[in-house]
Amino acid sequence: MERPDAGEPLAYDRDVPDPAAEALLAALGWDDPALDRAIPAGDEMLSWAEDHRLGSRQQALVTYFTGGAMAARAVEAALAWRFGPPPGPESAARGAARPRVLDFASGWGRVTRFLVRRRPAADLTVSDIDADAVAFQRRRFGVGGFPSAERPEDLACDERFDAVVALSLFSHLPEAGFRAWLGRLAGLVAPGGLLLLSVHGDSELPPGRSLPPSGIHFEPISETGRLDKASYGSSWVGERFVGEALAGLGRPRLAWRRFPRGLWHLQDLYLVLPDGETDAARLSACALPDEPRGSLDGWARTPAGEVELHGWAATAAGPARRVEAWVGGRRVAETAPGLRRDDVAALLGSEAAGSGGWRLLLPRGEAARSGETLVLVAESADGTRGVLHAATLEAAATHLRARQAQAAAEAALREEIAARDRRVAALGWEAETLRRRIAAMEASRFWKLRDAWWAVRRRLGLAPPE
Repeated sequence: MERPDAGEPLAYDRDVPDPAAEALLAALGWDDPALDRAIPAGDEMLSWAEDHRLGSRQQALVTYFTGGAMAARAVEAALAWRFGPPPGPESAARGAARPRVLDFASGWGRVTRFLVRRRPAADLTVSDIDADAVAFQRRRFGVGGFPSAERPEDLACDERFDAVVALSLFSHLPEAGFRAWLGRLAGLVAPGGLLLLSVHGDSELPPGRSLPPSGIHFEPISETGRLDKASYGSSWVGERFVGEALAGLGRPRLAWRRFPRGLWHLQDLYLVLPDGETDAARLSACALPDEPRGSLDGWARTPAGEVELHGWAATAAGPARRVEAWVGGRRVAETAPGLRRDDVAALLGSEAAGSGGWRLLLPRGEAARSGETLVLVAESADGTRGVLHAATLEAAATHLRARQAQAAAEAALREEIAARDRRVAALGWEAETLRRRIAAMEASRFWKLRDAWWAVRRRLGLAPPE
């Protein structure tokens, strides 16, 4: 019998488990043995994570699984709001109606692997521009699937779905592609269904950039090397642009809601009901998990042999309820954030979040367990748990040093950009001053007499023509 991963070289599988990745999944409640951990070598989201985690494969795995789990929780919250909780064995036995879900631009299944642990694989369909990625998910997860296309008009799909999910697709599209794909995907939503999409909001614009009058800023840069970056790069949009694009669908009863930074604390999520069929009060009642975020910012050994950790954990609504430290699968310490962090308040745009700083001590016996995985878990006010850190203490030290070097390099780059902007502004002022002087000179009596004199010389053939 052929293995489900036949022909697919894997970058990670449970056959050779990574302790930090497994500890992370356990802390998030995803330590289900049936959760498929296999990540193909061709999955660019893992290689992207490794690049952005300073070359650490362990931290890339943590980032990969964290991102997939967070996105799955957001999708499940939207589905539960619209269609009720995931179907259990009892509802399946009764033949109860179950929503059919399309995960569009699904990649190699970073999110799908979590969705199939909450609902029947037969209810899930995936689509991606990479046919090998679709084939991999069909084999590994048992879902349906079909290849996507570079242009929406070439997409071969006549089915309609109760929910169409497009995470981190519209964050890559220029204006024409954004509007075209929005219309195509909205057309795949069955009556009474929903479209869930994510974008880079204007609050995430890179330094020195601003939205043009169109409301969308596009740059030909992305993590993929498979697609033309002129049509699949990176874009940032304002809420007005998205609203106008949705209005352009011509659906008179369409309703939608924006969740700022509702996905990965980075991308804005839009819940769209192409046919409306709900009132504003019910739409406003839809709630996504209050995902805590934060980081381990440093650690040091005390004279007594303990390890003191410090960092932050918060949501926009305020500090996390608590931070727990787990070593080797055992909870060994916890604390309640409450220390002032002005940088956190600025980052999250919330004064309430500014009290999210924390410190805690690992007991001496636990701190001495070299090679064991440290997991830091934050819990928000609504009980949602998120992992702040997962790695051995030794790996944490290496990673923190690399982060500090990166932060210093980024600060130097920001200062260089600011200096360039100051030089450009100064040149602009000088150019405007010179333009005004020339305009004043040309308007003077002397200049007018000069022009008349040269005109006479040209008529007499004493000067070259203009």
